[in-house]
Amino acid sequence: MALLMDMDGLEEEEANGAIRQPSSFSEDGEESESQASRSPLRRVQFRSSATLIDDFTPYGNIYGIHPATFDFDSRGYMVQPLDLRTELEHLLNVDLGFLLECSAPGGVAYSRRPSSQEYCEDLKALEEGDQVEVLERRGNWIRDSAGWLPLVTNKKPLFSIRCL
Repeated sequence: MALLMDMDGLEEEEANGAIRQPSSFSEDGEESESQASRSPLRRVQFRSSATLIDDFTPYGNIYGIHPATFDFDSRGYMVQPLDLRTELEHLLNVDLGFLLECSAPGGVAYSRRPSSQEYCEDLKALEEGDQVEVLERRGNWIRDSAGWLPLVTNKKPLFSIRCL
C-alpha cells in the first residue's frame, strides 16, 4: 500500500482509493496515539533514474577527442587551443602572405597609418570571422588590400592565424 500526498495535503491510499486527512501531531512533533494506532505503515519509494538516460553519446566519441583539448573557430572548425602568450607570440611573427581571421567579437577598424588611432570612417570595419591577407607588417600592425589593422589591443590578440 503506497500513500501519495496531493496538492491539498490529503493522503490517498492507492490500494483502496480511500482518502483521509493527514495525521495530527502533538506540539512536540509526535503523532497522536489514537491516530498512530489507526494509521497504516507509511513508506516512501524511489524510482531508479538509471532508465531516464538510455542513449547518451559522450562528446569525445562525437569529436574523436575530449572537448577540453580543442576550441571552435568562428566557422565551427575544431582548432588547437593556444595559451594567450603563445598565441600572441605567433601572431606577432606573421609576415607577408599570412591569412588571418578576425577573432575580435566587436570587430577591428581600419586605420590610415600604422601606430595611429586615426581610423578610416570610409572603410567598413572587419567583423569577427572576416579574413585578411597580410601584405605588409610594421610592428603590431598589418596592411591588407584596404588599409592598416592592429594585431593586438590591450595585450589581447585581435586575429588568429588561418594559413601561412
